[in-house]
Amino acid sequence: MKYFTFGMKELRITQNYHGSTSHKLHWYNSTNYADYPIDIAGGNSGCDIYYAPVDMLVTAIKGVGNSITNTIWLVACEKCMTPSGVMRPFIMLTHWNDDDPYIQNLKVDSIVKEGSPICREGKDGASANHLHMVCGNADRGCGNGLLLNSNGKWVSNGYCMKPEEVMFIDKSFTTVLSTGGISFQEK
Repeated sequence: MKYFTFGMKELRITQNYHGSTSHKLHWYNSTNYADYPIDIAGGNSGCDIYYAPVDMLVTAIKGVGNSITNTIWLVACEKCMTPSGVMRPFIMLTHWNDDDPYIQNLKVDSIVKEGSPICREGKDGASANHLHMVCGNADRGCGNGLLLNSNGKWVSNGYCMKPEEVMFIDKSFTTVLSTGGISFQEK
């Protein structure tokens, strides 16, 4: 069984889901929908790539060429080992650019093979290059769209979980620069 791991070569969390950030309203005191987003960036201000940690199925792509912020949802093609046990994880990645060369080749039901690029950091709907990421357990509810929660924040549907509950860090692939105060388990 494969381990589900973080998919960038460098981990730098620029905003987490807790504390006093704008991401707190994605979950704190929400009476209905919640997710636990992190903003991730590579080691510099460039457009680093997010790679598929396992074979992943594209469940939805939203935004390209319209007012919705560019967002893609993918689910693992098979069950994986996660810090919370065995499940089929899903991820949501937001803010990649319209001209992202990897996204242009994807559509719903595409398979992104393990180790292949999904997208690059971008700034669609944002002021600086990064990816806004949400994770969850597709066995309990797969993400493929956005819902407005009681706090007025757009959040991913599906059974969302904290990133440290869904993914490991593989230090043979990822160099940890900053975890933003989140404690990830190593593979």
